[in-house]
Amino acid sequence: MKTELSPIPFTLRNRRQQEMTDLKQRFQCFTNSFGQGVVLTFVILVSPVSAQQSPENLAPTIDPVANELLQELGQYIDEPEQFTFQAEVEVDEVSPRGQKIQYTSNFNIAVRRPDRLFVNQEGDLQNRNLWFNGDRFILLDRDLNHYLYIDTPDTLNEAIPFLEDRGITAPLADFLTGNFYQGVIANVQTGDYLGLHQVGDRLCHHLAFTQDNVDWQIWIEDGFEIVPCKLIVTYKNLPEAPQYTAYFSDWNFSPRLPDRLFRFVAPEGASEIEFLPQQ
Repeated sequence: MKTELSPIPFTLRNRRQQEMTDLKQRFQCFTNSFGQGVVLTFVILVSPVSAQQSPENLAPTIDPVANELLQELGQYIDEPEQFTFQAEVEVDEVSPRGQKIQYTSNFNIAVRRPDRLFVNQEGDLQNRNLWFNGDRFILLDRDLNHYLYIDTPDTLNEAIPFLEDRGITAPLADFLTGNFYQGVIANVQTGDYLGLHQVGDRLCHHLAFTQDNVDWQIWIEDGFEIVPCKLIVTYKNLPEAPQYTAYFSDWNFSPRLPDRLFRFVAPEGASEIEFLPQQ
């Protein structure tokens, strides 16, 4: 996986709004919240500590059934030129007292490869949109009525890693680029097949994997469509081991996606702000 996530600060909406009074803080909070809120995605990179481990400690032990199912999922979602899906995402944040607080966001995501993306997020703490039009990403915070442009390479496969290097990750990025299996398996240490389990009314193959910094589980539908139903990422090295949970639904691999869906028009009264990459 691609990016190691930093701990998420415990911040309430009123505190963030007060910080907006300072221009520099406003820029930083806007970009960082995309990098840490919208962006709690299925993306983790091996840490420098694990890179120093001996080869025998790095040798993966992956159940062949789990590996095959993960490959089949990758082949299925990498192939379509365009698709849409929804995800309900639950994210744990840890308060200064060590209490885990859970927040929920709902994402509607539309992809038209190789160079179009639209994301709508509605959630407890963030209401945002993201566009990619082949030239740049546009990020809009609907609560603050601020937006910013980021010039990028001209395909999703190139633009998403480009943004990650600058502290911003597209929601559920590993499912978008067309390189799913290679991206998620790279730093896996162990993988197990746990059998067929229910996710709502869907019967799913339950897989569990470990990496240096995270444990993650994925449920893959046992049906005509090979799609993810559920994902849990546990950040086991962070205090209180917060989790990220996504429930997937409404996969459509033959949608009609008009050009206007990927075209940004600034809302009335919206202010453009400068993008300041994380240092």
